[in-house]
Amino acid sequence: MMRRVAIGIVTAAAVIGLGRMAAAAGLSYADNQVFPHGYVDYDRAGPLTLADYPFALVGRKIVFQTSYRSLYGLKELTDNRAAAALTRRGAVVGIGAATFGESGYFHQVGLSSFAGYGVGKVRLGGSLSYSRLSFSDDYGYVSAFTTNLGASYTHRQYLVYSVLRSINQPRYYDGDGPLPPEAEIGLSFQSPEGLASQARALFIRYQKPTAQLAQSFRLAEYAQLNWALVLSPVRFGVGLALEKGHFGFEYRFSHHPVLGPTHTINLAAYAD
Repeated sequence: MMRRVAIGIVTAAAVIGLGRMAAAAGLSYADNQVFPHGYVDYDRAGPLTLADYPFALVGRKIVFQTSYRSLYGLKELTDNRAAAALTRRGAVVGIGAATFGESGYFHQVGLSSFAGYGVGKVRLGGSLSYSRLSFSDDYGYVSAFTTNLGASYTHRQYLVYSVLRSINQPRYYDGDGPLPPEAEIGLSFQSPEGLASQARALFIRYQKPTAQLAQSFRLAEYAQLNWALVLSPVRFGVGLALEKGHFGFEYRFSHHPVLGPTHTINLAAYAD
């Protein structure tokens, strides 16, 4: 039943037409409507995170990162991404690419560029993303550019941030409605004992607001455990991050009350 529901989300879009087809992009590369399930370390964020949180700071000079995500356990809804970022004198620049779905069934490709800069306690950043969406050669494809802007302020153990997404309200094609703008605000706190906590809220025009609570703590010197609880609809996620030397690994599991589980694997390589 869950498999039929998940596949039906995409299939229905193809049957109804291009306007509905664009809505399916929310499952994949342009997915800002569901929070990342797990704690986000904004002071050591990987390049894949910077497209959504462009104010973040990469903790290494150069970072290469790749990710594989299987939504609801369906091979038709797989998400593959890769990105790289460079940090120099407080500035971060990078680029990323993504593919989603299977050729001939549902296919989406995307590119993102992002940049950020910090002065004192304040960091600013922005990202520009391009996504191309199609089901088959019979339908052709539609595409759109989206722009995100973000800012953060750090004071002692606290970090406050805001992000505006899809602020240009792009359309996949002329007859389609614009993608709704989004606003996210959040607060992070790092305790002296190393326990990190986050609270954030997401506002999307014409949709019900939602919120997330997340925490992270170290199991050992190279291991970190995180969890998250998302509201409306209620869903949860847990993650394990391992980092040693110039390599990092992260696994995340999240669960949707109707569609079931999603698995995400991130691999990273660093250069100092």
